[in-house]
Amino acid sequence: MFIRCSWFIASLVISLTLLAPTVSPTAELEAQTDTVMGTVKDVKATPMTLETITGISLALRVVKLDVDEDCEIRMAGRDATFHEIQQGQVVLVEYVTRGSEMIAHRIEVLQRTGGRR
Repeated sequence: MFIRCSWFIASLVISLTLLAPTVSPTAELEAQTDTVMGTVKDVKATPMTLETITGISLALRVVKLDVDEDCEIRMAGRDATFHEIQQGQVVLVEYVTRGSEMIAHRIEVLQRTGGRR
């Protein structure tokens, strides 16, 4: 009887281990991705940073995002460069938080006109 129970428990543990879902690195990255929509307050070329002003309830908050070289940037349905982003434009940014840094991996400019010239 004891041997049958241990054999059953061992086979149950092995079955559950094999059926357990695995987390891929892509799924882990997607789980940590967040978005922010706001108006561009400042664009700095070195290092590439983007500051947006966004609304939180009845308050405004400045969100500073680091932008790396492989960040996807879209403007008016086409690919764009970081240097085309101007103050005053409305952007939707997908970012990943690593420690205290927010790193943008996709920026979509929602409003093409505007900004300082």
